[in-house]
Amino acid sequence: MTTRRNFLKSAAGALLLQQFSQVSAWANTVADGEYRALVCVFLMGGNDANNMLVPLDDARYKAYATARQPVCSGGLTLERAGLVGLDRSLGLHPRLAPLKPLWDRGQMAALFNVGTLTNPLTKDEFNKKGRPDNLFSHAEQQSQWQSCVSRGPTLTGWGGGIAQWMPPPDGLPLVVSTGGNVLLGRGPTDSNLVVPTDPGKVGIHLSGMGSVNVIAQAMRALRGDAEVGQQRLMRVYAETLDRTDRLSQRFNPSLTSPRCERPKATPGPDMYDVMCLGKQPLPPGNPPPVRADPCGEMAPLDMLPAVGSLATQLGSVARIIKDHATLGSNRQIFFVLHDGYDTHVDQIRRQDKLYGELGAALAGFQQVLESLGMANQVTTFTASEFGRTLKPASGGGSDHGWGSHHIVLGGAVNGGKYGDFPNLTLAGPDDISDAGRWLPHFSVDQYSATLARWLGLPEQHINTVFPFFTNEEVKRLGWPSDMGFMKKV
Repeated sequence: MTTRRNFLKSAAGALLLQQFSQVSAWANTVADGEYRALVCVFLMGGNDANNMLVPLDDARYKAYATARQPVCSGGLTLERAGLVGLDRSLGLHPRLAPLKPLWDRGQMAALFNVGTLTNPLTKDEFNKKGRPDNLFSHAEQQSQWQSCVSRGPTLTGWGGGIAQWMPPPDGLPLVVSTGGNVLLGRGPTDSNLVVPTDPGKVGIHLSGMGSVNVIAQAMRALRGDAEVGQQRLMRVYAETLDRTDRLSQRFNPSLTSPRCERPKATPGPDMYDVMCLGKQPLPPGNPPPVRADPCGEMAPLDMLPAVGSLATQLGSVARIIKDHATLGSNRQIFFVLHDGYDTHVDQIRRQDKLYGELGAALAGFQQVLESLGMANQVTTFTASEFGRTLKPASGGGSDHGWGSHHIVLGGAVNGGKYGDFPNLTLAGPDDISDAGRWLPHFSVDQYSATLARWLGLPEQHINTVFPFFTNEEVKRLGWPSDMGFMKKV
């Protein structure tokens, strides 16, 4: 297992690279012409990963069960026997069982206790040093996860920052969102391409009117001369409509390709019914098998289960990835939204459904990528604005937390465990409260920079896109911008 201590040692001798031009750096990065893509699955609402990845060893499971309390009396403890063992010390939520084969093949990484940070912190320093703005606010923390800017306002996301130094060819946007207008893809020189969750209902559009730089120029002109400013804004608006129309013509054939009817999984009793009402569970599910070819060349895309909007969104992503050569893209970032994780009440039942959708959709998506020969070129990862308290809230839920666990999937992943699992003692060394709010061991900047480097962001631009690494204390302590969970390029 790779811990933070190992990272600190390995980063101590890091060299500073000389700046190169944007064009030459990008040319060197993509010289091999290999396609690569990141797929961010954002678990909207604040995922309680305390029940996604659960310790199995006696001491830590006892601490977990003591803090979470029995389910049948309003608590949140999952039975150890029902967890899917990844190894002897770590278990996966039962509804995420379809991901176990990926772990066994070394294509899944578990990242412990990641969160927003402005600088390295200890528990004693928490109330004395700088910390992220509005820690437990949904909107603020969603913004910080997508921008990697944890203090003060920002108009750009880290995906948009990458696009500034890795501009896609022919006016294509780097970031494609099936989850609406998001900050992740907004940048100085680019904006998101928003594609509909259901291609039959809403058309493609760009997030906002152009890049941050273009809008800023128009607004400055408007303040100086109202007539000139209005003309410039109208020109930006017209150019955005024209670009949207051209992008629609390119992407619509992929998004409107035939979608076959897929058999829906038979829903069994949820975990509350099994644990508290004595109902018998169904056997753990697996990714749907490959079926006869009902849709010609589109049959591989039919492996995604027909369960919820997440599978539908990943189906759209798979179609764009399949047609990347026709579209002219060799690097892409996708933003996919899975909503409903703000589980203040009835968490066992709600998370049972959410993880059922998540596990089936992610496993099915990976199977699609394998059938397309793209499993090594696409990396899927989870994100969420914050974790949740280990201690249950009234109503069988949990409250807003801080650090949380995440998973990364794909053929380019160095499978295994990364980071230090938090001490699960309430009010203990990793708890900034008395309810199990974890002080992060890794920053979202380290998480995102590792992914960005694999995508191809030139080394000399890491600190520009992720300014966390320019912090003097980060440099002094040697916090690395590579967590090691991705295979080297």
